[in-house]
Amino acid sequence: MIPIISIVGTSGSGKTTLLEKIIKQLTAKGYNVATIKHDAHNFEIDRKGKDSYRFKQAGSRTVIIASSEKVALIKDVEKENTLDELLSMIPFDTDIIITEGYKQSDKPKIEVFRKNNSKDLIFDNDESIVAIATDDINSMEHIDINYKLDLNDPESIGDFIEKHYIRGK
Repeated sequence: MIPIISIVGTSGSGKTTLLEKIIKQLTAKGYNVATIKHDAHNFEIDRKGKDSYRFKQAGSRTVIIASSEKVALIKDVEKENTLDELLSMIPFDTDIIITEGYKQSDKPKIEVFRKNNSKDLIFDNDESIVAIATDDINSMEHIDINYKLDLNDPESIGDFIEKHYIRGK
């Protein structure tokens, strides 16, 4: 089974920036990383006028765009896919799956907590949070969690993921 970890936190806390740095670090070490981003809003990845857009507008429920460098699948769904359903789409040669979002899942999570952005910790109500990445570690002394990670040192967060989820699998 491919290990998975989710990066969660409030909007504007720096989840995407942190995730970008972790992905760069892990892929530089030769790991095959897959990423799943949860978007609570309806989104479009196709541009008006492109062939794939035209096929969708004509009524195709699934469109695959393929080239020698990448493949994209656009598919209408009746309901939002669960994280477990999406995981079944990830190639088997993946070393780690890192998601952004999926606060409600039961998968292990690192909570991003920025003192000037976040008000309350998700950790207080979520047993699947395994670490807190924060820009104010000193204020976390009273929090009963084994791993408090320095948000300003993304390399150490990548090392944590490598140690506990990739090499520890």
